[in-house]
Amino acid sequence: MPGRNLISWNAMLTAYARAGHVLEASKMFESIPERDIVAWNSMIDAFSENGEIAKAQEVFDRMAARNAIANSVTFLGVLCGCCHGGRIAKARQHFLSMIGDYGVAPIYEHYRCLIDALGRAKQLEQAEDLMWSMPFLPDVHAWTSLLSACRVLGDVERGSRIAKKIVELFPKDPASYLLVSNMVTYKTDL
Repeated sequence: MPGRNLISWNAMLTAYARAGHVLEASKMFESIPERDIVAWNSMIDAFSENGEIAKAQEVFDRMAARNAIANSVTFLGVLCGCCHGGRIAKARQHFLSMIGDYGVAPIYEHYRCLIDALGRAKQLEQAEDLMWSMPFLPDVHAWTSLLSACRVLGDVERGSRIAKKIVELFPKDPASYLLVSNMVTYKTDL
């Protein structure tokens, strides 16, 4: 593509990826003469968001093989892909590798992604432990994610405790009240 620079390549790649045109994004990615972190991250995100977790992992592995340095955004894409694909062990492995091997400090979104994944994987105790151990105060999204998992899995005791905490911490959040109401309804239906 004559006359294009790295910025225009990345813009096209990102546009294809966000529109869900993964095949076109992949072709664009392979055509980029010299990839930067934005291109790598865009391709990982494209595959992760479209359920092609193995391909996202493959791009991540190629990135490492080419000595491209992964950053916080890279790991968020990989973690989200693993989590939504049900690959909890792999997500944990990446989370630990991010810290130990790459020196990337986890941000709140990394923790929240893993908390959500643990909840979906019926590992409520681990999800709650992670939420309490993170170096950030849990926001309403982390709490409600855990509450939703409690409701789906029928963990009424944990769900009731979390529901009380949500109302205490976020009294002005209407979504919280809806989830708490759903939990109470579930509890009375038992």
